Amino acid sequence: MSAPTFPPGGTILDTFKKSFVDVPVDADNDNAIATTEFLDAAESLTTIFDALGSVAFSPVKNDMMGNIKLAAAAESETLQALVKNELKDKKHVATEGLLWLVRGLDFTCIALSQNVAKPSEELADSFRNAYGATLKPHHSFLVKPVFSAALSACPYRKSFYEKLGSDEAKVQSELRVYLAALEKVVGILKGFQDRKEAKCSRQFVPNYPPTSTSKGFRLIVNVTDPTKDLSPSVNGWSFSTVHTGAGLSDAVVSADQGIGRIYYQNGTAEEIRYKSGSILSDGGTPLFPWGVQVQAKGEADEPAVRVNAGSGTKGVALSAFPEPYSYLTGTNPGVYAVCPRIIPYYNATFNVVRWAYDEFNYTTGLYERTVPEDCVAVNFLPQCADLPELPEGSLSSHEFAANSKCYEDVRRTTGSKMATVTPRKLIPNYVSASIAVSFGGLLNGYDTGCIGAISHMRQFTETMGRMPALLLGITVSMMMLTGTLPSVFAGHLADRRGRLKIILPGAILFAMGAALQGTAHKLTQFIVGRALGGFGQGMFLANIAVYITEIAPSQKRGRLVALPQFAATAGVCLGYFSCYGTVSVTSSFAWRLPYVVQGIIAIMLALTCLLLPESPRWLALHGRSEEAVLALRMLDFNMDEARGFLSVAQQQPSLSGWQNFALLFRRNYRPRTFLALFLLGMVQLGGIDAITYYAPVLFGQAGLASDNASFLVSGISSILMLVISIPAFMLADRWGRRTSAISGGIGLSGCMMVIGSLYAAKAVHPSGFARWVVIVAVYVFGLTYCATWGIVSKIYASEIQPGNTRAAANSVAMGLSFFTNWLVALITPILLDASAFGAYFLFGGLALCTTGVLAAYMPETRGRSLENIQEAFHRPAVCSITRYLRPLILSLRHRVVNNPANEEIEMERQNQTGSAEAISISHEGVTRSLRLDVASA
Repeated sequence: MSAPTFPPGGTILDTFKKSFVDVPVDADNDNAIATTEFLDAAESLTTIFDALGSVAFSPVKNDMMGNIKLAAAAESETLQALVKNELKDKKHVATEGLLWLVRGLDFTCIALSQNVAKPSEELADSFRNAYGATLKPHHSFLVKPVFSAALSACPYRKSFYEKLGSDEAKVQSELRVYLAALEKVVGILKGFQDRKEAKCSRQFVPNYPPTSTSKGFRLIVNVTDPTKDLSPSVNGWSFSTVHTGAGLSDAVVSADQGIGRIYYQNGTAEEIRYKSGSILSDGGTPLFPWGVQVQAKGEADEPAVRVNAGSGTKGVALSAFPEPYSYLTGTNPGVYAVCPRIIPYYNATFNVVRWAYDEFNYTTGLYERTVPEDCVAVNFLPQCADLPELPEGSLSSHEFAANSKCYEDVRRTTGSKMATVTPRKLIPNYVSASIAVSFGGLLNGYDTGCIGAISHMRQFTETMGRMPALLLGITVSMMMLTGTLPSVFAGHLADRRGRLKIILPGAILFAMGAALQGTAHKLTQFIVGRALGGFGQGMFLANIAVYITEIAPSQKRGRLVALPQFAATAGVCLGYFSCYGTVSVTSSFAWRLPYVVQGIIAIMLALTCLLLPESPRWLALHGRSEEAVLALRMLDFNMDEARGFLSVAQQQPSLSGWQNFALLFRRNYRPRTFLALFLLGMVQLGGIDAITYYAPVLFGQAGLASDNASFLVSGISSILMLVISIPAFMLADRWGRRTSAISGGIGLSGCMMVIGSLYAAKAVHPSGFARWVVIVAVYVFGLTYCATWGIVSKIYASEIQPGNTRAAANSVAMGLSFFTNWLVALITPILLDASAFGAYFLFGGLALCTTGVLAAYMPETRGRSLENIQEAFHRPAVCSITRYLRPLILSLRHRVVNNPANEEIEMERQNQTGSAEAISISHEGVTRSLRLDVASA
């Protein structure tokens, strides 16, 4: 970054293409500001950051230049017209760029004006004060440190003004005039942007009353925006019913709270947790209390809300506290509307209840509420009420009545001022947080790419001595071995202490391990360093996937959870080329320098943990709902989606860490635990670690003898794996997890079998064609793994777990993954030393067996919420394997036909979720279909 130059006796202002003094402001046209002149003046202003003389100010300058380009994207003569035209077209790209540009100009103006007015104040103090008053409240937790670093790099006052001109008095005189013009323009734009016509949308922000706990509650109307209330107002009215047919009533609201029914949540702790409980009332008959039923979307122009004389609708439950979004929620997120409508049964008008959805508009990037015409959007807030003693005859229906949180008096809800709903960020904070913690995956891949190449370096051998195959395997695999134990218990610790509080010390230990390895002169110290690094990696690696899983929205979860694996692939590439770049160094720095990079990345991961908010799901599960809501807002999480898991978390029983760990092997949790263990263990036994750790050795075995050649080919293979990871990563939420796993397994086993067959036939020679087939097969194997198993395995293992066991299950699975990783790294050089083809047949056979098991037992999870995924494991496994094992089932048809009763009894015994009837019906259907096939045969 070079300081600007200007004529002798001149100032930096003489170099500006356009000054704010010359920007036209049309006072007769609502102070309209010319777009082109304004943007030219703003671009000229950014050259002042060059005078600050530090590369640390590059992000500040680049941020402002980027916003100038965004604002210039729309063609309008004035800035005010630009904003109005965009909002009329339901766009906000240039408007958002202008918003941030004005904030940046305001920051610069305040900082320089304060410094000019106070001759004794240093630049750093002026810029720090201006930042706190302008940009800081709008910056995320990841951007704030970047700007803070830039502010700390401010030059001394005297040095700065010398770069602006040789005559400091003249510089300050011209700056005062310039800054006064800038202040005027910024003031006009800030005033305009605060006006309603310049905002994307506005909503009412309520202040909710205190909460309490009660078994019974009434449902009271809370109008979400009082400016759109009906006349007369329905705010504070009670949820009630009118009879419209046999056993059926329509939901209405009544001004008399006393006639509103008293409701309660009914269901076991597990049913409520998985949203399979009901909301019942004290009405109906002794055997059938009244329940709330939401008519499914699409069955009517205005989806109805009904109350039926029965057990209610599964999945209707209260939403979360204390976040002010508490209302009855059905199978999809949404809110309710009150509408004056004629009920034909009475031929009279009632204030009926309808369902209004929040739907995502892909054009505007905003959630838009679809409220029926002439209606008002409302929440139904639970207001505490004494639940009367229910008739003894209805015991079977209400024996699991649960305590609920409720408001003491909903009518005490007060409103705050209108608040702006700003356009969504280009990069939401949950994406930034996911990228930040994915440095852990980068560390894992970087070490994988480095260690095989380093152990193959001549300089390393000169320092440590030549190692036999067993010692080489121990050295390389030591990190995985020591990572096994902490990875098993890291989940238990993370369930107790928090996800980030375990990732942080793990990153520090990894940095210490890198330091020991990079400074080692004896093999013993090097192995100890790898052991310490492995211990740290075991602590953070599993919890990174858990953290991302818990902060990611369901529609983005696959892509974001794939980030650590994508980063690991990038790390392998970086590791290979780090070694390729240093292999020509004659001293031991050839293998030491890569560990400097490794230590820096580990420190960056540790610092990141200090800036990020804790997982909101973890906070909610530990009863810290207010902190969970704050974390959700910091992460830019959609609160509509958050309502569901906050509700589940508040109703879930509190268990100790060891109890959560023990749950892994309980009947209802066991299938998910074993599937995660199998998946993360077996994907390593498919042979990927043999390829990544020992690629130079494998390519050397195939005939590439020199270090440079084998390192280069290994590096090219890592680049290709990184390239194929990009579309796989981007399409992670479009491809099915199941499809990727099965197709990937077939491809991986095929590659290994081809390589093994060529070596077994002794067809591979240094100058023959077969060696290129081996090299290409190794490439295809790596590409297939990165596009399929590498992406899907960690996503799937994490997302199928319930919230209270997710970290524990993921950690145990990761521990098994570490162990199998260690096993492969240990035995690969031994197997290659003993047989040229045995290792390939072994890995290929294991990959094929894994594929078969996944085809039989792996349900699809793509696009489902974490809470809804659990439903896939509430049915016996035969549902998922029937179509794959159909020939086997048909061959045993006589046993199925002659023993249907035993099968039915077993199905009843397996059901623990209160939905035995539905499962029995489902399996009767399966049995009937088998009998029909037999009969037709």
